[in-house]
Amino acid sequence: MTAQNQLDLLKRSPELSGRFEFVRLLGHGTAGNVYLVKDRTRPEQYLALKLLTNDMAFDEHTITRFREEWAVCQRIKHPNLVQSYDLIEYDKCLAFTMEYVQGFDLARLLRQEKFSYDEVNRIMYQLLEAVHALHELNVMHRDIKLENIFLRKDGVIKLGDLGLLKKIGVKNLTRPGILLGTPQYMPPEYIRAGRFDFRSDVYACGVVMYELLTGKRRLDDKRGAAAITYLIKTKFEFPRIALSGDGRKYVKILERALAVNPSKRFTSAKEMQEAFSPRTLERPETFSQSPSVTFHFGGGTSHAIKKLKKIAAGVSLLAVFAMGLAVAWYFLGLNR
Repeated sequence: MTAQNQLDLLKRSPELSGRFEFVRLLGHGTAGNVYLVKDRTRPEQYLALKLLTNDMAFDEHTITRFREEWAVCQRIKHPNLVQSYDLIEYDKCLAFTMEYVQGFDLARLLRQEKFSYDEVNRIMYQLLEAVHALHELNVMHRDIKLENIFLRKDGVIKLGDLGLLKKIGVKNLTRPGILLGTPQYMPPEYIRAGRFDFRSDVYACGVVMYELLTGKRRLDDKRGAAAITYLIKTKFEFPRIALSGDGRKYVKILERALAVNPSKRFTSAKEMQEAFSPRTLERPETFSQSPSVTFHFGGGTSHAIKKLKKIAAGVSLLAVFAMGLAVAWYFLGLNR
């Protein structure tokens, strides 16, 4: 079903149109579309409505995943995970409401902006917090990528789209030989043997970090089977990157997170998080209060960082001026 057909259904159905005012389409995928809506039962509150229609395009496994996504999001109350609210069911439709993130996904931002090391630190710390929260519930995300990571306007990261989540110990819904997700972020063990565990999510986080540091998408010119073929042919190797200054420590983090052999990776999202420098290990809720994470979405470095550079330059000039005065007084004293 097309996005327009779903929109028509949304407007015609009393179960939805009576409660929601449609604003616009936020995104679409194989399992359904996401709309920005205004909830009349929550005055002045905008929500995201994820809509799945029960037609020939979806089997019972798709519907099961949709229900599981809602159930997991409903259980988790974490500042770095998109929160879901209520499930809506009627004859020909299945939908649920969730938190609307006012900001942009990292894929869009990467096309406009070069991230500083400090910004990468803050993004990765919060992302790994979200992944750790899922793993604590024995849930693997399996679709971590820039498009599913949102940067809110106050600097808070939100991980969303749990449509491919997998619970540890629960029967696999995917038929053997079928790969789900985005090839660029798939770990070698999943492509080669269909195996996926917590370290596989860590690998995807490593790919995200690689893209943020380089400013480029991995295999941006390849899709689907072509990307998988290329990865196997090149033995999943990443082009080496040279980072200077504080960036050198990130090379070691990347090497471990992106290890082809899972046993050589970080054992958990928490362990990867701890590899970052102590000055970045702040609680996510303090980020919105810090001016250093006020991101500027128009391109270039963040507004706060530019401001700090100007202040630093001013302080340096004052220091040079003061030193000059001190030298002048010294020589005047000798000549007396």
